[in-house]
Amino acid sequence: ADGKAWQVGIANPEVKGDVLFRLPLTGKSVATSGNYEKYFTRNGVRYAHIINPLTGLPATGVLSVTVISPRAELSDALATAVFVMGPGDGLDLINKMDGVSCIIISDLNNVYFSDDIKPDFPEYENDEE
Repeated sequence: ADGKAWQVGIANPEVKGDVLFRLPLTGKSVATSGNYEKYFTRNGVRYAHIINPLTGLPATGVLSVTVISPRAELSDALATAVFVMGPGDGLDLINKMDGVSCIIISDLNNVYFSDDIKPDFPEYENDEE
């Protein structure tokens, strides 16, 4: 209402109620797919609702994917797709798309940013897994 950018919080999937980042956004849509809200753990494996179509089992390797794009339905669809694809393939896809950005948090708590996001935190640089 006042013309300032919205401050969108990116949740810490390991600490309920904690925010890892705040992104100032204007004229963009944001969607997050994650496996940290509704899940169960059995024998040390987390089972959640995002299914890998190649295995028929819950997707693994990622805790959270946030996608920023011009349209809500695109952000939502890409967040789930990138979650299943994982950090490597997911970032490759997002980095080829104009006007689309993402933040991926792996199950090892590594944080990955698409090429157009420049984090202000040196501890969050893209590292290869």
